[in-house]
Amino acid sequence: MSILRRARYVFLVSLLLSICNPAPAQNADSNANTSDDDETVLHEGKWIRSIQSSLIEQKFGDLDRMADQYRRDKSRLPGGDWRLHVFYQALDAPQLSDQDTRDHLAHLEHWTQERPASVAARIALATSLGRWAWVARGNGYARSVTAEGWRLFNERIRQSQTVLEAAANMTPMCPQWYSEMMTVGLAQNWDSPRMKEIFEQGIQFEPTERSLREQ
Repeated sequence: MSILRRARYVFLVSLLLSICNPAPAQNADSNANTSDDDETVLHEGKWIRSIQSSLIEQKFGDLDRMADQYRRDKSRLPGGDWRLHVFYQALDAPQLSDQDTRDHLAHLEHWTQERPASVAARIALATSLGRWAWVARGNGYARSVTAEGWRLFNERIRQSQTVLEAAANMTPMCPQWYSEMMTVGLAQNWDSPRMKEIFEQGIQFEPTERSLREQ
């Protein structure tokens, strides 16, 4: 499961590595392709930073408009990732410390308070709470987790679930909601029928949800 949580940040790390270590030129054609690729990476990096800045600067309306657009047009980045999925990843960049995470969560909570009809705000908050739960648990085997680690893990996962459940009937709904609820279910070891029910609901809501979870 720790691998699943870590996968949320692979895209951002890949961007950083691509910017810092561009591929060496091979020939004239590869030079042209590399130039195009670098331009794409820089453009996507700028887009991701704009999302993170909008959260800090409390431009919540801008964030909701972006989420609504990506949800409607189902657009993808040049590499194939759902733009909507990466949008939520950008709103959950890894934090350096628990205090950084608390500050980050405060921004997300402010978003939910300022725009109570925003499903995106609640999904972003639930996502960060879920990640913070795995920070408390750590990446080791279950027997290596401390009692305090389990307490914080379960507490934060329940908080994530509560936020998602409160958004279950919001309109417009977002396909990412089903993905995050399944993440909660995996963390809480829900049985197969319950997990399948959420999955099927997601597929019915958005047939391409399967692709979203495979990113």
